[in-house]
Amino acid sequence: MEGCQQQYALHLKTETGKLCAEQCQHQYAAYQQAVQESMTRGYLHAEPASQDFVNCFVNCRVGLLGLR
Repeated sequence: MEGCQQQYALHLKTETGKLCAEQCQHQYAAYQQAVQESMTRGYLHAEPASQDFVNCFVNCRVGLLGLR
């Protein structure tokens, strides 16, 4: 039984991760673009976009986990 629970928990994490990745795809695309631009503008250029993506993803995961 415990193995089934662990497998379900892993599946749930994977599914919420996929959903949040889809919800935050615009932030991720902006981050990827900023990373490319940071090659000429310096590494700090990508930091705001990185934070936006991380915040979106974390807020999504926390929100979904709160619904369980």
